Amino acid sequence: MKDIPEITLKDNANIREFIQILEDNKMDKILNDFIDTLNYVGNLENTLDKLIGEIEALKEQIIKMRENPIKKAVSNTINNIDNKLCETARFLNSIKDNITENVNLTLNAIKQKGISAINSTINFMRIKDGLRKIQKTLNVAENKIDKAVKELELLDKQVQKPSIISDLKAKREKDNTKNPVDKIKKTEVTI
Repeated sequence: MKDIPEITLKDNANIREFIQILEDNKMDKILNDFIDTLNYVGNLENTLDKLIGEIEALKEQIIKMRENPIKKAVSNTINNIDNKLCETARFLNSIKDNITENVNLTLNAIKQKGISAINSTINFMRIKDGLRKIQKTLNVAENKIDKAVKELELLDKQVQKPSIISDLKAKREKDNTKNPVDKIKKTEVTI
C-alpha cells in the first residue's frame, strides 16, 4: 500500500474534548450520532486493513506461481483491487480529516459563542453518505478478493495435479518405451 497517513480519531484530544462537552451538556442525540460515526469509521478502517492484508498475501502468492493466462488475469484483478483500496483509504482519510476539522471549528465556536454554537457548526454528521460509499466499495473489493482467491486455488490445483491430457501423454510415452519383445508377446497367438 502506498504511503497514506493514519489518523486515529478516538485518540484526538479535541475529539475527546468535544465528546466530553456533549456529555456534560446532556446532548445525547448528537453524542450518540457522533460516537456511532466514529465507530463506523473505525470499523471501516479495520475492514480496509484486513482487505489490504489479504491483497498483500495474494500478491506474494502470485509472485511464486509460474506464468500462465489465469495468473496474469488474477494479477491484474488484484492490482485493480489494490488501487481501489488505496483510493478508498485516501477518501476515508479525507473524511477523518473533515471530522477533525469540523470538531475543531465547533470547539472554537463554542469558546466564542457558547454551547448554542454546536447546532450551527456541526456538519460532520453529513459525512455518513461518504462512509456508506466506502462501505459499498469495501464490500465489492471483498467479493473480488474472494473470487481472486478461488481462481488462485483452482490454478494451484491445476499446477499440482496433472491434467487428463498430461496423464494420456505420459501413458503414451510409457507405452512407446516398452520393450518390443513385450509387445510381440501380447500379440502372439497361442494354439
